[in-house]
Amino acid sequence: MTREPTSPGRRVQYQQSIGSALILYRSLAGVLPEWPYRWPLEGHGRLRRRARELSPVLQRALEVDARRRYRDAGAMLRAFDAARRALERRLRRGGGP
Repeated sequence: MTREPTSPGRRVQYQQSIGSALILYRSLAGVLPEWPYRWPLEGHGRLRRRARELSPVLQRALEVDARRRYRDAGAMLRAFDAARRALERRLRRGGGP
């Protein structure tokens, strides 16, 4: 999935993070983005309408500069869980999509 070299110890976690981000982005935006991932990606408007809280999480996970991405799948999961809780709170309050 990646076109950049990674160290063997980080490769699996990186692939898990970017793979998860691509699946989520495709599910929410309706489009699979093309490399290099330059923000805003195609379908970003749809993503923002459906789950704006997840947009910053996916943007960081798909960052071209490896130093700006989540360091591993665990860090991404923590950010995703926080965004998911914020989305759930907004929807419970009747904030709509």
